[in-house]
Amino acid sequence: MFDIILNEQTPKVEDEVVLNDENVTKLKYFFNYSTNLHSAAGLAANQTSLNGERFQIRAFMMRLGKLPILCVNPKIEKTFGWKLKKDEGCLTWPGRRISADRHMSISVSYFDINGKQYNKMLRGLPSQIFQHELNHIDGVEEKVI
Repeated sequence: MFDIILNEQTPKVEDEVVLNDENVTKLKYFFNYSTNLHSAAGLAANQTSLNGERFQIRAFMMRLGKLPILCVNPKIEKTFGWKLKKDEGCLTWPGRRISADRHMSISVSYFDINGKQYNKMLRGLPSQIFQHELNHIDGVEEKVI
């Protein structure tokens, strides 16, 4: 059902997700798929295809420690401090690295699959993962090195 789209830039997802029955069902399938990728720190929905078509939905899975969470309609509310250049892995570009400037502390908001809103402060690696996955759904082109 789901597959990762390899070696292609992810296009921006414009519309926020409406959590109707159809989208919730799709998000459950995506979350199950993404959490079974044990090496994945995160995966944006639009990095995948659903039945052969790019899955254009504003959501991603990320791991906070070992706990996978689904972030629906994620936003960075505020950044703190300066950016640091980070080299990261990416499932879109297997065996290659991404070079990106990341804030080490951010304030974020997102919804879960039930429509509950979360507001969190993320630091370090969780901050980096959130920014990486949000860039995918915002269509930000990262430098592949």
